[in-house]
Amino acid sequence: MGCTFFIQTLGCPKNEADSGMLEARLSATGHRPAAAGSADVIVVNTCGFIDAAKEESIAAILDAAEAAHARGARIAAVGCLVERYREELEREIPEVDVWCGLDPTALLAAVHGLCLLYTSDAADDLLCVALGGRRILKKKNTKSQYTEHMIPYRV
Repeated sequence: MGCTFFIQTLGCPKNEADSGMLEARLSATGHRPAAAGSADVIVVNTCGFIDAAKEESIAAILDAAEAAHARGARIAAVGCLVERYREELEREIPEVDVWCGLDPTALLAAVHGLCLLYTSDAADDLLCVALGGRRILKKKNTKSQYTEHMIPYRV
C-alpha cells in the first residue's frame, strides 16, 4: 500500500508536463493523489525563470513545509529553481525533506522514496535523498549518528 501525495506546480508548461509524469508514475507504483491538506507527501515543483517566479516558489516551499510538518507529512522541493540554486536553498530552508532538480529518474526516486518512508514503521528514523538515480537511506542510530545504505532504485 502506498502513500498519498500532492503536487503543487509553479511556472511553465514544462513543469506541468513534469508534474503530470510524476503523478502518473507515482500512481503506477501504488501511491495516490490527494488534497494538499491530507497528503502524506507534498511536492512543490518550482520555477526559477524570473525573479517573481523565484519568490513565488520560495514562498510556496515555506508554506508547504510549515503545513506539512505541522501534521507529520514530508515535503519535496523539485524543479528548475532547485536545479539552479540547490546549495543555497538547502542551507536556507532546512525544513525540506528532499531537494531534487530536473532529472526525472532522481525526481521519481526521491518522491517514491519519501512515500515508502512515510508508510514504513520507521519513517521518523529515516531520511531519503536521491542522488544519481539511487536512493541513499540514512537510518538514525542516535540523535546525531546516521548509517548510510546505498540502494539501487528500480521502478
